[in-house]
Amino acid sequence: MARPFASIREIADMMGHSSIDQTLRYIGVDMDDMTDAMRSFIL
Repeated sequence: MARPFASIREIADMMGHSSIDQTLRYIGVDMDDMTDAMRSFIL
């Protein structure tokens, strides 16, 4: 389901999830891990 450059929001919408937290649980991503990854993009 996850393809390169697909956003979590797009995947959540396609799966009918009410929040990205639900999607992240299914794909095995912890919100703390996601936050750490996003921090690496902040200049």
